[in-house]
Amino acid sequence: AEAVETLRQKIADTPFSLRQLPRPAKRPRQVVAVKTRPQTLHITVSIGLAQWQKGFDLDAVIKKADQALYKAKKTGRNRVVKA
Repeated sequence: AEAVETLRQKIADTPFSLRQLPRPAKRPRQVVAVKTRPQTLHITVSIGLAQWQKGFDLDAVIKKADQALYKAKKTGRNRVVKA
């Protein structure tokens, strides 16, 4: 769980940039340049974590992870919740 939390934190702390490509021209071989500034986004991640153990039903483990994910979203998002 600690490694997953570290990954979530690195994603949250990293600014991502979106850059737009030039618009396609109406006529072939004509390029229309569009000047735009890249937008910076901060991404958050909510993770539901469940561990499979010998003898467990895989569907039940997936269901527990899904429930943990919804709990992470309900309790403020941008967090890891272990089932």
